[in-house]
Amino acid sequence: MIVEVLKAGPGVTIQDQGRAGLIAQGLSRGGAVDRLALLVAEALLKRRVSVIELAGAGASFRVGQACRIALTGAHRKANADGNPLRWNASHNLTAGTVLTITAGQGYAYVAFDAALDRPEVIGSQSAHLKGGIGGHLEPCELHFTDARIGTSDLLDVADRTDGGTVRFMAGPQTDAFSEEALAAFTNQTFTKSARSNRQGAGLDGTVALDAGQLSRISDFITEGDIQITGNGAPFVLLAECQTIGGYPRIGTVLPCDIPIVAQAKPGAALRFELVSTDEAEALWQSDVQQVAALRSKISPLLRDPATMHDLLSYQLVSGFIRGDEEWF
Repeated sequence: MIVEVLKAGPGVTIQDQGRAGLIAQGLSRGGAVDRLALLVAEALLKRRVSVIELAGAGASFRVGQACRIALTGAHRKANADGNPLRWNASHNLTAGTVLTITAGQGYAYVAFDAALDRPEVIGSQSAHLKGGIGGHLEPCELHFTDARIGTSDLLDVADRTDGGTVRFMAGPQTDAFSEEALAAFTNQTFTKSARSNRQGAGLDGTVALDAGQLSRISDFITEGDIQITGNGAPFVLLAECQTIGGYPRIGTVLPCDIPIVAQAKPGAALRFELVSTDEAEALWQSDVQQVAALRSKISPLLRDPATMHDLLSYQLVSGFIRGDEEWF
């Protein structure tokens, strides 16, 4: 199957699970910034997929044959040949359909129920912009194999663009902060800054630092770490973070709550709650466990037949009778 990329604004990239286990070589995991959105797509389509990530940008595509898609992540307006499509849902598209997704805040994802025929680089198809691997998607043809159609389903997940409470656990440098500084951090409401990208999310707010904390030797850092920068403003590291840093880290956001930080829109309120290591371990789930839990929440996508542009692609009756058959 060929999917023609008709338009793609800045920030549109191909992503998957990323490249784990390469921090020692100086390469962060990368992959989809909102991993929950990636898992929602996999739950809806019942397969591992590479997705197209739209970081604030819009895009349009023409599909070469009948296929199914999933739309996940930050809500956007999407339509198939002008007919509106629900978000966090799977949809069947007929051959030649033009799929259009508008620009908007946050990270939106479109996944095709097919296998992207694209070579892997260091074990992944993901673009890693900071690492110089791949780049922004431009008008081109994407080739897929094993394209499928299937059911149209809905998977309601909590909206993450309005911020909320983010749980974090202590890290190797948490003890370097005074009790007063830690209390100031957990009692404060921060707001998401516009200074955010795939590398990290800046927050507006201040945590007091003493002079000694700004002369630390650079140390390893990873996704979820909360750095307190020189002006006292926190910065939460995301998928494409650097792997070495010198700013002190007050703790690490739990993986399950990183999507809240990543998808919060500028100005959204974020508060931080410190949890114990035992609590963090109890909350951790593998991707397999998360997908299984998400699948249990899937429901059929109910639509008004009058608004279904693809109504004739469904089997509407299971059989015919003449009406004069003998029953026994």
